Amino acid sequence: MTRVAVGGHSAGGLSAFLAAASRASLSAVVLFDAVDVATLGDLQAANVRQPTFFINAEPSTCSALNNSSLWYSPKPAPKARVKVLTAQHCDVQNPASPVCTSSCLGWDATRSAVFQRYGDLFFRRYLLGQNTPCLETTALADPALGDQDFQLGGCGALDAGTGGGSATGGGSATGAGGGSTSTGGGSPTGGGAATGGGGSTDAGLDVVDAGATAPKPASGCGCTSVPGAGLALVSLFSRRRRSAGW
Repeated sequence: MTRVAVGGHSAGGLSAFLAAASRASLSAVVLFDAVDVATLGDLQAANVRQPTFFINAEPSTCSALNNSSLWYSPKPAPKARVKVLTAQHCDVQNPASPVCTSSCLGWDATRSAVFQRYGDLFFRRYLLGQNTPCLETTALADPALGDQDFQLGGCGALDAGTGGGSATGGGSATGAGGGSTSTGGGSPTGGGAATGGGGSTDAGLDVVDAGATAPKPASGCGCTSVPGAGLALVSLFSRRRRSAGW
């Protein structure tokens, strides 16, 4: 694969952010109401060079009062951030995990769809080279969003509705650098990788693969820390995959 992106919710967002800091080959990062732990993300923010999209819910104890927003300033452009107004930490998930909703406020399908919509648009832009509809233009006109800041370089001529289509091959992401297009402050569930694929059935929602669609996890994680045993299992599995030539 020539283009791989990562995204994650809560502590999964921290995992995705740290992965990007240590793997320059990753194409993009989406942070769904990410949560920092022991300032791990803050310490690595300057090392995350990939285009990164912070999509936050309202500050709450479940998101450590949006402490991942501290990553935004030291993280170099290209970057962008929005807040889904009135959203809660569990709204990122679809479906919501009982683990999350039992300790945090409830879940709303409409707000969940907002996280999905903008995560999808960002991945399309940096994995498939599709800038229509333009992320910045769409977000600035959306009353569901607040605290917007875009330092992605803009969609250029695509703002007028021209261009689009699927990019071929690898290479760097489009729209790098540039200034801010707005003012203001700072899901898929889990922290897995997203890869480029087939077309779309609409203007920015449900992606239809060119092949089999990976099953969606039955539940997400509402935790704010990663158990050491879990990391050990992931590490062991990764080593076995490499030794097996997967």
